[in-house]
Amino acid sequence: MSWSCPSCKTDNPDGGRFCIECGTPAPDAPSRPSEPTPQPSQQAPAQPAASAPKVQEEPRPAVAPPLVQPPPSPPFQAPRPPAQVPPAPATPAAPPQAQVQPAKKSGKIIVITLVIIAVVLIGVCVLGIIAAIAIPNFVQAKELARQRRSVVDIQTLATAILSYHTDTGSYPPVNQSETETYGLGTIDALQSYLVPNYMKELPKADGWGNPYLYGANKDASSFVLMSMGSDGKQGDEGIPQDYVTTSCYQDDILWKDNSFLQVPEGKQSNCK
Repeated sequence: MSWSCPSCKTDNPDGGRFCIECGTPAPDAPSRPSEPTPQPSQQAPAQPAASAPKVQEEPRPAVAPPLVQPPPSPPFQAPRPPAQVPPAPATPAAPPQAQVQPAKKSGKIIVITLVIIAVVLIGVCVLGIIAAIAIPNFVQAKELARQRRSVVDIQTLATAILSYHTDTGSYPPVNQSETETYGLGTIDALQSYLVPNYMKELPKADGWGNPYLYGANKDASSFVLMSMGSDGKQGDEGIPQDYVTTSCYQDDILWKDNSFLQVPEGKQSNCK
């Protein structure tokens, strides 16, 4: 049970001997005992002294222990709002001249594109002209080289056959005719007569890849060599009687006995 302090009227807990506020002792608290009086010595009796009047001491109030106050709690601080980043200053609008620059750039790009296209077209035209001139000349040169190769091969074969005739007194009796004309056939049969004594190998095909033809008369006293030209066909005129010159790659090339009978001469061209 709590008790009330008679001095400050503060309620104190039961069992407390002093007021927690002013330190006043509780009403029922026992008073402090008086100090004992000293006893006289037994050895020598003391003379009785005049007794002084006794002063009754008032009881000292008990001092309550200091209360330990808890440390004050820090004042409540409201959370700070996040710092706001100031907005970036607005970029001033470009002057009218700056807005015209993209149009100028696009105009330059168009001009450059047109120039490139024009250069490409001119280059294509030049290449076309060069091709128009070069391709026919290339074909012409290629055909001429084939024709000249055929002429040289026939001349080489004729030289070997003439050497054989010098040693044997007759021409190789191959592809003979039963009449005074010439029987024509491939030169494969000349292999045993001319190789290897008179030539290393036979040129079996002319510059166009067609086979050479050889023929002898009935008694092997005369012979002919032939290239059928670029078309690979024997001419309808047959073997001429007199010397003839040609100007077409398709014409036959003929050798008879000691010389050419029909041979290309001058400018040549594709006549068919």
